[in-house]
Amino acid sequence: MNSREPAALVRATLRLQFRAGMTIDDATALVPQFARLGISHLYASPLFAARPGSTHGYDTVAYDHIDPALGGEAALIRLADRLHAHGMGLILDIVPNHMAVDAHNAWWMDVLAWGQASAHATWFDINWHDPDLRGRVLLPLLDRPLPEAMAAGSLVLRHDGDGGLFHIHHHEHSFPLSPASYAALLAQVEAPGALLAAFTTVALRGGPGAEADCALAALRHWAATQRGQAAMARLASLHDGCDPAGRPRLERLLAAQPWRLACWREAATRINWRRFFLTLPALWACAWSARRCSRRCMAICSRYISADWLTACGSIILTG
Repeated sequence: MNSREPAALVRATLRLQFRAGMTIDDATALVPQFARLGISHLYASPLFAARPGSTHGYDTVAYDHIDPALGGEAALIRLADRLHAHGMGLILDIVPNHMAVDAHNAWWMDVLAWGQASAHATWFDINWHDPDLRGRVLLPLLDRPLPEAMAAGSLVLRHDGDGGLFHIHHHEHSFPLSPASYAALLAQVEAPGALLAAFTTVALRGGPGAEADCALAALRHWAATQRGQAAMARLASLHDGCDPAGRPRLERLLAAQPWRLACWREAATRINWRRFFLTLPALWACAWSARRCSRRCMAICSRYISADWLTACGSIILTG
């Protein structure tokens, strides 16, 4: 085919499963062969950023860019150009009503850090009115019951020098601590008065904003100093669950968070957010009815369609 325009009608589609050895440039190289077979459109599996190492792409962590592991937006443009040269088009598979529960998901991490005060709190299907959890998110991701996990030392407090947040680490999982709890935490190591005052204000405000950003920037700066590094190490030691004296401190710190940790076995009976596929705890539901969420998910697709890089987006909405 010599046409420079994409196919106007969908006559025959061929679905490509990207990842696990198939990149966007790999697909571009195969376009002439697909054209000879009479294919009018490629139907691509999800291309947005997914969890590192994803083999399918449905565990999306961001809807605002093409996964760099697949070649990024530049590779998508190359594929679109090759398809247009053969009179073909591209349909993208998207399932925007769920995302991966993963530290790479900025929306998810923001909800964990700020709870109901997060700008993304309504973007996910969370039952904030659960009487047992009282406005908190249950995280059934521990490999054992919480008391045992603390006693085993598998809950470790660390400070993220890049983002400025404190986290509780449990094997591959990372749970951000709410900045509203930092004033009490930093007071235990005699942090600078200005830093304590800044986080006291954050606690009073109770949500993200310019004051929280400034306080976190100041914390990053202090934590990088020799005294700050010693304080970060001291905080980790003070909240060591293996230490009988540290365990109560760790319990109080966890109790002050917008989330509650639990053993994975409790997911089926206590979880207060909608997830898909009981065997895949890493996926959870995005509140498609939330206007801001749906706009964000679809905005980039609309841009790609307007640029003629995509013919359409195919959405299979799973209702779990």
